[in-house]
Amino acid sequence: MNYKFLLFFILLLNLTFGQEKKIQRLDGSTISSSQIDSIVKTLMDTANVQGLDVAILNKGKTVFIKSYGFKNKLKQELLDTNSVMYVASLVKLSLAI
Repeated sequence: MNYKFLLFFILLLNLTFGQEKKIQRLDGSTISSSQIDSIVKTLMDTANVQGLDVAILNKGKTVFIKSYGFKNKLKQELLDTNSVMYVASLVKLSLAI
């Protein structure tokens, strides 16, 4: 009985965490969350960006949200999705709608 439960639990974990989420782009193609991570980290390194929040919406619903880097690098305070930030431009949002 314990083996059946263990097997079921492993299968459930694999279904829940084993598959990477695919996010649909405007052109209909998909991108994985690990690809987004890689692109964001490369761009942050290139532009010397301290911290960045990324949110992706599809049809008005949030499908990806993640924080990268620091809200205060000197104090080593990590940025999180609850951090209050000044928004410089919302033009990109109107292009996606």
